[in-house]
Amino acid sequence: MGAAALVSLAAGLAPCSSPAGAQEPVRIDAPPVEATRDAALFRRVEREVHAALLAPDARGRDRHLAAAEQVARHLMVQDTLSANALYWLAVVQGIRTEHSGPFQKLTSGKEVFFTTARVLELDSLHAGGHEMMGRLHAAVMRLPWVVRSLALRMGMGDALGEASWDRAEFHYRRSAELDAGAVAPRLELAKLLVSRGRASEARPGLAAMGALLPRSEVDRLMLEEALELLARTGAASPAVELPPR
Repeated sequence: MGAAALVSLAAGLAPCSSPAGAQEPVRIDAPPVEATRDAALFRRVEREVHAALLAPDARGRDRHLAAAEQVARHLMVQDTLSANALYWLAVVQGIRTEHSGPFQKLTSGKEVFFTTARVLELDSLHAGGHEMMGRLHAAVMRLPWVVRSLALRMGMGDALGEASWDRAEFHYRRSAELDAGAVAPRLELAKLLVSRGRASEARPGLAAMGALLPRSEVDRLMLEEALELLARTGAASPAVELPPR
């Protein structure tokens, strides 16, 4: 699923001239306590989302998603213009939607769409936001046409009417451009290309993923899936050995 853009915090020493001309170490002001706390909360949201994705059953998944949503909403209260907080809320909504039935996907999917659109309004260069938007376009295109027709009659044209495979591909590619180490958008792009009969276009990207380092256990599983997909397209898998867990 992509990673949060976390704030890098540091404090140190720097030389400064004293009135007498001597060099004295002067401490740079430490970051505000609030900034440090928020960075830790973003890491917590990410951990809870990953735990939900790795959960062995629905009960565990729902428990971790509830915890992630609680923290994400707290961060949104702290900063209503935080694209990162809104992004993690969209991720939570998206995972829930993915595990719902086709008709429930209509109502919850609309909410995910508008949440993700807001992320990109706040930050047009948000890699995770582009990945999520790509997933939404692809998900809508995979819905049965009967369900899509019903959605349009229910007034969901804003969320569903412009969905297309081309837009999904665009957002996946944009996400990958913005985050050189992101695994998820590259895998999703390859899966889209293969499903659309364009396996030859997917192979170079899949092979190149062997050079990516997993940032999490979720990334590791996606890299393994990428190698399996590469093999299924008829290409020889590169000699890749993932780092030990």
